[in-house]
Order: sequence, then C-alpha cells, then structure tokens
Amino acid sequence: MVSTKSVFRIQLGIQLYLASALIVLGNLPELSSINPIEFDEVAQKIVASGDATFDFGSIKLRADQITYYKNYDLLNARSNVHFATNNHRLLADDFSLQIEDYKFSLNQIKYGFWPYFVEADSGGGSFDEIHLKKSTFYYGEPNPFSPNLKADSIHITNLENEKNIRFKNTLVRLGKIPILYLPQIKVKLDKNPLLGISNLGYANEFGTYFQTISLVPISEWLRLGLNLDYYSKRGTLIGPTVQYYSENPTHFIQGSLSSGFIDDSGNTGTDILNQKIDAERSFVLAQHKQIRNNRLFISAQIQDVSDSEMIRDFRESIYLENQFPINFIESAYLSQDFAINTFAHFKNDDFSTSRERLPEINLFYLPNYILGTQFVHRAGVHYSEIDENALSPESALFNQINGLKYSLLDLNYALSRRFSFQNWLSITPKIEYRSFRFSLDEWHSDPLLNAFEEIHQILNYGLDFSSDFYATYSTLNQLWNVNGLRHHFRPSLSISKIHAVSSDDFGQLSATQLPSVLDLSLPALSLLDIRNSDPINERMLTRLRLENYFQTRNLTYGSRNLMELHLTADFYQNYQSRQNGNKTRSSKNALWLEYKLFPAPWMKFDITSRLDGNSLSILEQQFRLVLKSSEFWEIGIASYYKKAFSEQISLDYNLKLSEKMNFSTILWSDLKENEISRFSIGIDSISNSNWRTSYSINYEDDQRKLEGVSFDIGIELFPF
Repeated sequence: MVSTKSVFRIQLGIQLYLASALIVLGNLPELSSINPIEFDEVAQKIVASGDATFDFGSIKLRADQITYYKNYDLLNARSNVHFATNNHRLLADDFSLQIEDYKFSLNQIKYGFWPYFVEADSGGGSFDEIHLKKSTFYYGEPNPFSPNLKADSIHITNLENEKNIRFKNTLVRLGKIPILYLPQIKVKLDKNPLLGISNLGYANEFGTYFQTISLVPISEWLRLGLNLDYYSKRGTLIGPTVQYYSENPTHFIQGSLSSGFIDDSGNTGTDILNQKIDAERSFVLAQHKQIRNNRLFISAQIQDVSDSEMIRDFRESIYLENQFPINFIESAYLSQDFAINTFAHFKNDDFSTSRERLPEINLFYLPNYILGTQFVHRAGVHYSEIDENALSPESALFNQINGLKYSLLDLNYALSRRFSFQNWLSITPKIEYRSFRFSLDEWHSDPLLNAFEEIHQILNYGLDFSSDFYATYSTLNQLWNVNGLRHHFRPSLSISKIHAVSSDDFGQLSATQLPSVLDLSLPALSLLDIRNSDPINERMLTRLRLENYFQTRNLTYGSRNLMELHLTADFYQNYQSRQNGNKTRSSKNALWLEYKLFPAPWMKFDITSRLDGNSLSILEQQFRLVLKSSEFWEIGIASYYKKAFSEQISLDYNLKLSEKMNFSTILWSDLKENEISRFSIGIDSISNSNWRTSYSINYEDDQRKLEGVSFDIGIELFPF
C-alpha cells in the first residue's frame, strides 16, 4: 500500500511533470481520478483512471481513463469521454488530442454547438474545422420526429471569415424516413439548413386540406423546394419554390419564387369582373432585392395569376399581407449630390385597375446649398410612358380613357431660404416650379383628350413659419414612473399657392377615383412631392399645425415620450377641381387630430381622425389601444372608419401559457353591416425538436366568398 505522503509526492511530481510538458498552454494543468494516478517513467506516460478529469484553460476533459504521452505530446481518453471548450460540447468513446496544435481525432461521436447537434461514427480536426464521417445532422435537440440530414461526411468550418457546413451524399429525412437525396450541400453556419411549413385542416369551401411548403439547401446561398397541397373538394396544387440569399461587406442579394398549379374540381365561383373562373388555375410570385455598396439599389416583384381570386383562395396569408400587389422593376443609384431612379410597372392580367408605366425615369439633384450661401435648391427631371389601359369594361370611365397612351415629361425646381430669429422663430420662403408636357401616342376624337397635347407650367410659392417652445415641470409619479415632465410645443404655419403659368387650364382629366383603403396621411405641401400629376389643381392652401410632445426622464438613460397631441388644419381658397371635364370650385377644408399615449410599457393608445373642415363630421378615423403584462398577455382593440365606405372594429388577445405555448384570438366585426366578418381562436406551441405547431378554428364571412367555418393545424420547422 502506498502511503498518503507517497501519493502526495507522486501527484506533486506529476503536476510538475505536466507543467513542464504543457508549458506551451500558459497555465497549470490539473489531472485527477478516483484511482491512483500511474506514472510510467520508462514509457514517458501518465495514466489516470476512474472518473478521470483533465483541465487546462478553457478545455475540460473527462473520461473513464485519460493517458498523456510526453514523447508524442498526445492526450488520449477512452470510454465515456466528455470534452468541452467554450460553446462546444463533445461526447465520444475514444478521443485523442494533439496538445501543441489542438488537433483531435475521435470515434462514436455526439457533438453539439448551439443550436446544432451531430452524431457521427468517426471524425477529426479542430474546432475551427472538423470533418465527420457517417454523420447525422440535427438543427436542435434530436427527436424521433426531428428533421435531419444523414450524410456520408460533414465538414464544419468555423473560421472568422468563413462559417459554413458542407454535406456529401446526403439524405433529407423526417426522423428515419428518407424524403430527398442531395449529392452535395453547402450552407452557412448561422442558417437553418431545412425549412418546412405544413397546414392541415377543414373548410366548407375546400373540404379537408393539407398544405406544405418545403425548402432544402442546394448551396450556401440557394434553397429549392416544393409547394404541395391537397384539397378533398378542389384537387392537388403543386409548384416549385426557390429562395436565395447572399451577403458580404459590399453587396446584399435576397429573393424568392413561389408557384402553384391546380386543376380545380370545385366551385371556382366568379372573379372581380363577375366572370366565371376557369378550372385550370395557377400563380407565380417572385421577389428580388439587391444592394451594392449602399449606392445601387435594385428591387422587383412579379405576380402572374390565372384569375383575381387565386391567391385569395389558396394562399390567404399572402393575400392578407398584400391585397393589391403590383408588378414592378425598380433601380436607384445614389451619389453625394445626385440620384437616378428607373421604374417600370406593368400588367399581365385583365382585371387589375392600375396604370402601366413603361418606363419611368427620374433624375434628382438632391437638396444643396447654392455656392456657399444659405439658399437651398433642388431639382428633378421625370419622364414616363403611361398606359391607361387599366379599367374593366364595367367601369364608368372605360369608354372615356381605356386605351389612352401618352408620354409625360416633368421638370421641376425648388428654391428656399431659412431665416432664424431669436432662436425661437424660423421663416422659410420658398418657390417651386413644375412643367408638364403631355404627348398622346395617337389622335383621339375627344377634344378633351387632345388638349393633353400641351405644355403646362405650374408655380407654387409660399412661406413656412415655425417655432419651438419648451417648459419643464418637477412632476413625480411612481405609478407611471414619471420623474420630471418636459413639454415641447411646436406651432407651424404654411401658406402656399399653386397656379398655372402658361395656362390656368391644367389638370384636364379628373383623376380616376377608385375606392381606397384608409389613408390618414397629410396631403403633400410641396409641389415636388406630389407623385401623380392628375390631382394637381389650382388652389391656395393655408396649413396650421400644432404639435405637442410630453416627455419624462427614462429610468436608465435619456428620456421617453409619454404623450403626443397634434392638430392640423387645412384651409383652401380658390380650389379648382374637375368633374366630367368641367372645372368647378369646391372646398376641401379638413382637420386632422392625432393623439398618442404611452405612459407605461404596458399601455399604448393612439387615435388619428380626419374631419370635414366645414361640418366637423368625421371622414376617416382609426384608433388602437394595447394593454399588456410584460410577456404574459396582451390585448388590443382597434377601430377603422371611412365615411360611407367602411366601419370595422377588431379585438385581439394573446396569452403566454408557458415558455413554448401561446394562446391567441382575434375578432373582426363589420359595424356597417352589423355582423361578425372574421373570427379566429388558436394555440401555438414549439416542441423540443424545433417544430412549431398551431391549432386554430376560424370563421369568415366574405361578401365575395361563401360564409364558412374552418379548422386548421399548422406545422412549421421553427427557424432560430
């Protein structure tokens, strides 16, 4: 038996031996075990067995047996190996580590670095680059139903300038069920290599349905997949889908394509023109965005659908986000003083109601001082080819403007100078000029339309007055965490007059008036900010705006807003509009009231109203109240009102049942029709295997669709 003193001397000698052997590590290693540590001086090795541990720096090693070979500078661990460093964890049956360069090899591996988990037969390398053979890759914790990639080999690169995973001879699996074979895959380390969305449910109009969207990586920047849906009353929808993404310090590229084709065996109904919808239906949706050097911007959106109801029927989530999509391609280039923009809007259907612009080119001289003076000027040139072939035959204006094609040349210039007095009053006189040249592509019998063959010059001049006043109060309120109160009052007055220089008969054709969604934005004051030339009419506008901001000290740093109250009043004189080709004088006086209240993180309220300036009746209004308790629950009430058009109210409620489960409900009520238009109640949960599952019951009463109740189950691979 070895005495305690002898054991101590042996262990002390071993520590000194290890310290000299591992001096390159820069710290003192620690070796311990349940059984006595063996020191073989002849073989130049140390053996620790029985829950052996070896610690140095950020590296922690634990195994049934740990052996260090001095001659080879090699550390070997066998049976129940646990190895950890920084955010990496590794389990293996056999592990060898080359001390000098941190290179290792191992067998029967379980390897994880959040949020990834890998199982492999063997492997080696370093934590910067590791190669694994006969591997199974999971995104998140493994589970019998977890999606995974089973590959002959996986190469993980985790360098500062390169972070990716490469797979060879890969099976995409759901649990142990093979779905797709890919010979080679390369994906970024911080991206989920698999994406999948599924919805299962029942609706009166579609019967039992199953919707799926799946995407798998083809390369580091490209994913390919499939839309595959089944509807018991309508048939099968299928179509390819694509996603791509690339980013570096000089450029950014992102885009997607989604499509679907179905031979609809159900009651297709009628489209927006009240025409029967064909059974062969399809959609293609494509989007692209690109930025280079923060100067060149390119974006595009293409939608090709067989009928006006296709997206609404089979991709309702997309329809709710964008009910009036347009097809466009746009590019812009920015320099220090200039910007150029090209835009093309085109139609590929016969039911949308927007004009085509093929193309539109804009050149801007950005606001700048004139030769070191305090005068600021800006200018622009605009050219477009416009096709008004946008209205349906059922439109009242169809016979008047359908088929009208013309070109528009728009020149503009603005000059202003700000004068400040006593640091509280500023006066800014301004003058703006725009010249429009309309040119018809062909002669029309209507003399009103032929009047477009003219140059119209418009002048806008005015004055802007603004002031800023501040007041502070030593107000304290513990309930609302008010620590002092500051009131910022900003009154402003703008006077502008638009009139024709060459003729007082501009705006020959009244703008096409279509039912619009709620829009409470203030009309543009500047002549150069009016996007469409059609609604420009002779007028004199006086705008009075009173802005109020109430702030308090933040608990940590700076300040926070408690309340905002703004009043805007527009007064028009000599306003001219055109109805059916005849000039009329009318009043557009209007008031805007904006009120925002956010006294605490758990409460937010805002209301915006537009009132008739003469009768003070409400023309448009929306408000929303949100109450919440930290992250546990949130309730929201909203109202949307447009006179003689729409009046709706909504109620939504969200409750966090647990860390991974959430309850939600939403109710839409049409007060004009005195009925519930939409109702939904559902539960959303996230499993340990990174699946998001949702269950919902929905009711919808649409004027153009059949009333019905549906039940829906959604399954989505949760993207971290």
